[in-house]
Amino acid sequence: PQYVKNWFLSFEEVIAVMPNLKIDYRNTLPNDPLYQNFQWSLQLIGVPEAGDESTGGLNSAGDTIVLAVIDNGFDVNQNDLSSNIWRNSGEIPGDFIDNDGNGYIDDYLGLNVQAQNDDNANATHGTAVAGIIGAQGDNSLGLTGINWNIQLMLVSIVHCIDEIIEAYDYVLGFRHQYNRST
Repeated sequence: PQYVKNWFLSFEEVIAVMPNLKIDYRNTLPNDPLYQNFQWSLQLIGVPEAGDESTGGLNSAGDTIVLAVIDNGFDVNQNDLSSNIWRNSGEIPGDFIDNDGNGYIDDYLGLNVQAQNDDNANATHGTAVAGIIGAQGDNSLGLTGINWNIQLMLVSIVHCIDEIIEAYDYVLGFRHQYNRST
């Protein structure tokens, strides 16, 4: 009641009074068939408990969470990954033009640093890493990731220090672009 709130606010040490709202817990155990038998390691590191807090999606400002993954390549057609792969909205795929002016042609699905396009060569290690981070969960398919609803910015084929620097520069460029847009 308002009189209780006013009573608390009468103390100079009290800055704000909030109601004691009921918490709605998220679904922490996904229905993906391979989760129980093959992803026991996620339970060991506390992923189900972390899922009580978040399974990805939007940040506190309501913007989509994008996480960059830099590795040797990715299967962009893998069922649990394909819908969580970030797409560069400034690019038109397959037109061989640098539509967004960032220096890369057709980097629609991220960047292959060596090819300078989004041909993210299918590789098992990168696919596994991306899957642990952000395979779509609770979709009754294969595996699940830590973040079920996240966008994965894929950056692949980095073998040398200069390529690693270029990969981070690519990601940083989009971060700066996002910062300017807010």
